[in-house]
Amino acid sequence: MLVIKIGNGIGAGVVLDGRIHGGEDSAAGEIGHVVVDPDGPDCFCGKQGCLETVAAVPYLVATLRPLLPGAPADVRGLFQRAEAAAADGDTAVIAVIAAAARHLAKVLTTTVAVLDVHRIVITGSVSAIGPLLLAQIAADVEQAILPTLAAKLDLCYGHTGDRAVRLGAAALVLNRELGVA
Repeated sequence: MLVIKIGNGIGAGVVLDGRIHGGEDSAAGEIGHVVVDPDGPDCFCGKQGCLETVAAVPYLVATLRPLLPGAPADVRGLFQRAEAAAADGDTAVIAVIAAAARHLAKVLTTTVAVLDVHRIVITGSVSAIGPLLLAQIAADVEQAILPTLAAKLDLCYGHTGDRAVRLGAAALVLNRELGVA
């Protein structure tokens, strides 16, 4: 299973064979700094076009806000307004959401294929964008992986909200100290 937290950055928690997988350098799941657009915006890590620069919350807010005048000031409200605009056929809003989803799918496709994970849970305020983001990610991932993997893929939003990082840290401690997955 992968738990993808999309907030100011993008990171993943990796669970393999019922155990949290941290990797050799405890960097497993550091997907936010995978370059998905070599000509994309500069990233604070020094590279250009990292996933975070084209799909994290700050990018989505900066790109969607001008398209949705009068939208609520809070991120969740903005994303809910974007969902409604997309449902009403707003092609500019749909294009922004679809582009972010495609960038996410680029990274998740390889991750699913390499790790053979069947469940991806996306958490964070992006869940307020609704089904369009998930549908685009699912379509792109399923098109790019083996049909046997695609048939088993379960992609959904998590309900941990802003608690995802704290819950993940607690799970990591339980896993390391007590062997509890």
